[in-house]
Amino acid sequence: MRTRRRLVFVFFLFLAFTVACSGKTEIKNAVTAYNRQLIEALSTAKAGRLEHFASPREVGRVDSYILYLKADGKLLISDLRELKFVRIEKHESEVKVWTDELWSYHYADFKTRKPLTEDELIRYKNLYTLVMLEGHWVVDGVEIKSETPLKDKRDD
Repeated sequence: MRTRRRLVFVFFLFLAFTVACSGKTEIKNAVTAYNRQLIEALSTAKAGRLEHFASPREVGRVDSYILYLKADGKLLISDLRELKFVRIEKHESEVKVWTDELWSYHYADFKTRKPLTEDELIRYKNLYTLVMLEGHWVVDGVEIKSETPLKDKRDD
């Protein structure tokens, strides 16, 4: 009987650990997918690409930025070179995700897609807020906590 209780306890402990790990994997995947689609949305001026990866509020925020760029005749061409997850905190109705990211980007002409600026390399420390929408985590907001321009090592 005692052995059986131990087995049941170990099974539930393993199950709880597995669920906790898979939850964090799902959250990391949501942030990664959001960033992939953000790159596409900004380079094509189509915020709708974020529809399944961000809340309507966040899609609207990105769309406003795209409209601002379009009015200036620009697109933003970017590349996420590094994405490190620093901390993940689950709350009742949302998740907070702190990251350390390395981005390169340049502006391009909206019509010709020819570069208007040189590549810039910037390290960001960001805070993502995710909410559950239609059964999966989506990005509801991104807050830049710090922004550090770097020299592109490829230029040396």
